[in-house]
Amino acid sequence: MIRLLFSSILMVCAYVGMAQMQPPRLGQVYLETYTQNRQRITDVPGETYRVSGMSFGMMLPVYSKTFGQRSDTLPPSRLVFTIHPSVSYGLLKISYLNQERVLMNPQLTIGSYYTFKQKNMLGINLRAMLNEDEFTIDNPKPRYAFSALYSRRVTPMFSYYGGLAYSYVFGEGQLLPLFGARFSFGKRARLNIVLPLQITYRTPLSNKLRLMVYVRPQGGINRFENRLTISDSLQKVLVFRRRSVLVGASFSFRIKNNLAVVVDPSFLFAQKISFTEDEGAGAQKFIDNDLSRGFQLRLMLVWRPWQNTLRNQQHPENQTNDDDSFLLGF
Repeated sequence: MIRLLFSSILMVCAYVGMAQMQPPRLGQVYLETYTQNRQRITDVPGETYRVSGMSFGMMLPVYSKTFGQRSDTLPPSRLVFTIHPSVSYGLLKISYLNQERVLMNPQLTIGSYYTFKQKNMLGINLRAMLNEDEFTIDNPKPRYAFSALYSRRVTPMFSYYGGLAYSYVFGEGQLLPLFGARFSFGKRARLNIVLPLQITYRTPLSNKLRLMVYVRPQGGINRFENRLTISDSLQKVLVFRRRSVLVGASFSFRIKNNLAVVVDPSFLFAQKISFTEDEGAGAQKFIDNDLSRGFQLRLMLVWRPWQNTLRNQQHPENQTNDDDSFLLGF
């Protein structure tokens, strides 16, 4: 665990150095913590489930190039590359296990966004990640995810998009077709719908306070060393899977132009956890539990040291650093 934390810090410091060599552009550093209340395992009387954790990460600009000349009617095309290193830790407490377990998830995402002909944007994200616990981290198994999304702005008030994503947001690796639309109301409020499951509505409440109301999925996987905590007859390494649907409201308060605090309370529905073989969608399930409805509180501190407010508002790739990322797992 100490080796992982040390290597993560070195990786982040190296990427900070790379980003500081670039002109001020899109970028952010964040520290997040979350906790869930103790929930009943509905199909196992008397047993409970709880998880809490924290994460640290960055979205860093590393390359930007403009093609063509700006005119009165058509801005130049623009290619942007970003990197997003992060590391997260979760403390898992299931009453029928004989010990708490630390979940460990370092990951690195490389993003690229190409805007062209004023109304079109293509975004491609590639992610490498480790989904381990405190014991399997010594012999990790890398996993990969991606998203590809094409967006077209039809009018200043309406845009649509479509694409593909391979994500673990539903508790297993799935290839998901993506279809969506964004509706703008006034200058700053907007409704965003992404199928198969995500709806968000974002609006400012004041000059410094912004509200986002949402319905979205939440989930993931972690390799889990058995260590006789479940059954002597099961294989040594299992996969712990979790999924739920969140209904919540996120309040973002801007302390300074480049510093914000996010308070995000939400309710959890349709929750399920399971322990399976370390395989794909057809993996054998050894334990499969339903959870009662729960509550989650997420707190986040976001710092944008490379932010130039006017330039960032004009950059169309900002829409990719948005609520769409919840579904895509980025």
